[in-house]
Amino acid sequence: MKLLDDLVDKINKNYSKKYGLLCINCVLNNMHITKLKNLIIDKGISIPDKDNITRIELIYYIYTYYYEKYENSKDIRKQFRDVVEYIGNSIIEYYNFHNQLLMYDFISKQELIDVFADYCADLEIMTFDVKQNSGNIANMDLFLTKKLTVLLKTESVFVRTGHQLKKDYGSALLEDIRKAGQLTYWTVFVTSVAGALYIGLEKLIEDMENLNVWLYVIDPVHKTVFGVTKGKKNKTESDLQEHFESQLPKEPIRAPSQLGKISKYDFSERDSYNSKKFSLYSLSKEDLYKTPDLSKAEKGKYYDIFRSLILLDIDSGLNISGYSNEEKSADDMIISGFLSAIDSFATELGTKETKGIKEINYKGFIINSATGNLIKAALFLSEKSDKPLKQRLQFFVDYIEEKFKEGLIKFKQTGRAKEISQEEVVKIAKQILWL
Repeated sequence: MKLLDDLVDKINKNYSKKYGLLCINCVLNNMHITKLKNLIIDKGISIPDKDNITRIELIYYIYTYYYEKYENSKDIRKQFRDVVEYIGNSIIEYYNFHNQLLMYDFISKQELIDVFADYCADLEIMTFDVKQNSGNIANMDLFLTKKLTVLLKTESVFVRTGHQLKKDYGSALLEDIRKAGQLTYWTVFVTSVAGALYIGLEKLIEDMENLNVWLYVIDPVHKTVFGVTKGKKNKTESDLQEHFESQLPKEPIRAPSQLGKISKYDFSERDSYNSKKFSLYSLSKEDLYKTPDLSKAEKGKYYDIFRSLILLDIDSGLNISGYSNEEKSADDMIISGFLSAIDSFATELGTKETKGIKEINYKGFIINSATGNLIKAALFLSEKSDKPLKQRLQFFVDYIEEKFKEGLIKFKQTGRAKEISQEEVVKIAKQILWL
């Protein structure tokens, strides 16, 4: 659509930044068309009266509406750096998109760690998991090391997914980052695009630059690693540093790649480490016409080992919802027997007081469980799960509790799950658990 092309060119002409982390075109193109129509109705945007209006046309009218508002209001222009920032902020706020950023986040922290470790391996950097290190006074996640002639370059790394950052970004985390400067020569912070949106990119940049930290933001949609800020060398404490390094694991979780590049993510050093070039939003023409192919229902990574999923009330153990693999589900008798014997598995599955991922064997199945404040989930598998799936299961429980909180509370009172959409629970399970 030439009109949309011309409008985006006009908008980007005065775009004050070179790189935007969250592409608004990508966001709108992945939304259901009814949501685009709802925005147009709520804002009173004038569109042609025809039945077959396209998604691209709707996006054009939405952009035109916000562009004209920006151009015609001095107050709006004072509040926002440019029209791209205004459009991005307005659309995100309207859709309350902060709560729907799964596509721009890593559900599992381990998956974010793996992406960053692969990136480091291509730079001939060794990555160690140091969460259990007795000398880790800073609670860092990873330790990086690279031999530079006779010197050893060391880096401490903090990794947070977007939803983790939303919960624990504050003085305690920033203090840990400060402490890391006593243990390694450099400090690194890694998060997702969703993390930058939750905290605010300007706030994140300001804090990381004040702490002399290298900030990396990773985009899982476009598979890109952004180097946003350039860190400065720390003044280490030799005694603490020596003790910490003496407690390193014998083997790294990722060694330098010997047979070529292993990372599937793009990175441009030339375009990195200048925070003034980065903005939270962009209107990338590359994503202007990309729409999801809803006709293809691809199997997820864990589909082949998945058998059944059950959601239970945390107190009564009553069944709230369930979903099974259409091709290879767990036998109904086995599930029924499991539910009948649920009380005897209370300790193994976890309680409010013993949260975390539990794993038990039951009649030939591996059952992973995750516990929240209102529910627990039991995931039946044909074989042992990996760490990312376990982390995804815990996230799934937390997500369901937040989304259906009122319905879950009413279920406790009535034993009926009328206000909990079974169809939506299944849809969320497929997406989050990668089924």
